[in-house]
Amino acid sequence: MKTVSYQVDGASLADIERATMSRIQWRILPLLFCIFILNYLDRVNIGFAALRMNADIGLTPEIFGLGAGVLFAGYIILEIPAGLLMQRTGARRFLAGAVGAWGLLSAAMAAVSGPKSFLVLRFLIGLAEGGFLPCAIVYISNWFPQYQRARAFSLFLVATTLSFIIGGPISGLILSMPNLLGIGSWRWMFICEGVPTVVIAIVSFYYLTDRPAQASWLTREQRTWLQAVLERELASKSLHGISKVSEVFADGRVWLLGFSFFLVNIGVTTLLFWLPQILKSVSGRSDLSVGFLSGIPFVGAAFGLLFNAGHSDRAGERVGHIIVASLVGSAGLLLCALSSGFWLGFAGLCMGAIGLWGAVGVFWTLPTSYLSGSAAAAGVPLINCLASMSGLIAPYAIGWMYTRFHTFSIALTLVSGCVGLSGFVLKLLQPPEPQPASSPLRGETV
Repeated sequence: MKTVSYQVDGASLADIERATMSRIQWRILPLLFCIFILNYLDRVNIGFAALRMNADIGLTPEIFGLGAGVLFAGYIILEIPAGLLMQRTGARRFLAGAVGAWGLLSAAMAAVSGPKSFLVLRFLIGLAEGGFLPCAIVYISNWFPQYQRARAFSLFLVATTLSFIIGGPISGLILSMPNLLGIGSWRWMFICEGVPTVVIAIVSFYYLTDRPAQASWLTREQRTWLQAVLERELASKSLHGISKVSEVFADGRVWLLGFSFFLVNIGVTTLLFWLPQILKSVSGRSDLSVGFLSGIPFVGAAFGLLFNAGHSDRAGERVGHIIVASLVGSAGLLLCALSSGFWLGFAGLCMGAIGLWGAVGVFWTLPTSYLSGSAAAAGVPLINCLASMSGLIAPYAIGWMYTRFHTFSIALTLVSGCVGLSGFVLKLLQPPEPQPASSPLRGETV
């Protein structure tokens, strides 16, 4: 391993650290943030499109749930190969190709004509999207030191909440408009999602930088400081972590993390795919009203995500922050399930969103704290692959239960139990060493 060194006093090093991380944050995160918003607008659109699309092309709640879930079958198939491919080709080429492909397929959703075409396109979109999240997580961890990673992940992941905050009202507005050029309003939702996605894929190819050593937009001192910090982390991981792909599948921590995230993700996918229909069924309000109401829980989700991640970075503690957040999410979903009034149940949904996203924001610091190199390229996708199975199971199961019982209460109760259980699974992990609240290199010779 090449070692970088230069002499600098503590005050100057602190200034370099501040300037470097600020520049990286503003250079990398906004573009990934915008891509992730467009990624999650697909979840928003499919949930709202169901209010009209299901009747137009003959989808039952079960078939819609299956279509929402089959997307994750594509995720599961390509996540690990995508992670290894990104390590070989570089983030710039891989992300541009994947984002462009799912943009084209998302726009093609406007042409679905029945259950078969609906299911096939959802599966293909899953194949295209599958590698994005784990590869983005690995990419961010290659630029942000561990002690700043929870905040970096949360700033990236808050895109999932903003996509609902702005996407819900916009989707409701588009859905309430008359047909344009003979094309149904719900079909226009997918066109408006797909075209910008293709454009941003082209931008990302020319804008992203694969590695810190290639970052011409950093000064020499900034590149040297960042490489020194990341190399120190890599040296620590080589002693206490995993760096080989072969070790990933035999490591119990990876499977426990995957199972814990699977349980949390059951709650996340429930809100992502079923929130509009849950609100519609219990409120009886118009599509436009449901659109505005659906954004409110995700305002709370954004707060929970940013607050919990920031506090976790400052405290240097991870597992406890995830467990508390998951218990808050579980309690909120249970409150919604047991409530007989709309506004109390709605408050439960908001509480559930706060807890669920608060847990997700800190979660990804755990695997990236001990996985590196090829192990990270395979391990992070494996964990997300296990979690994605919840998306394959939960949407269909909820549709099945709603068809049989004509209520979401039973499904929400079971989902609440799964989210609560995730905290106990995580407790089985050996907690990682506390992370420093500031650069470990301050005041040293680097």
